[in-house]
Amino acid sequence: MSDKNKEKIDVQQFLSVSRTAEYLDCSIQFVYQMIGTGELKAIKLGTQTIRVSVSSINEYIESRWIDPETYRMDMEKHSEQPEQKKIQKMPARSNWMRK
Repeated sequence: MSDKNKEKIDVQQFLSVSRTAEYLDCSIQFVYQMIGTGELKAIKLGTQTIRVSVSSINEYIESRWIDPETYRMDMEKHSEQPEQKKIQKMPARSNWMRK
């Protein structure tokens, strides 16, 4: 075996799209969307088989931690929304009632 063949191969773990969706507790469509936007790294094996890199899943999770202060301020903004005008509904009347 030559020295060229002894090069270390970096093998990552990969999950199917459906397993990724189960792991993240989200829909398969959302996983495809994240792959399409580049938020998750994936490889294509054959014509229909896609596998998602476990390291990219972990990176995605790390980037999504919520800052409690920012989250609290966002929640306060949502609770300060102005009251919606109440629409007074008139009872339905058919033509024979108007006569």
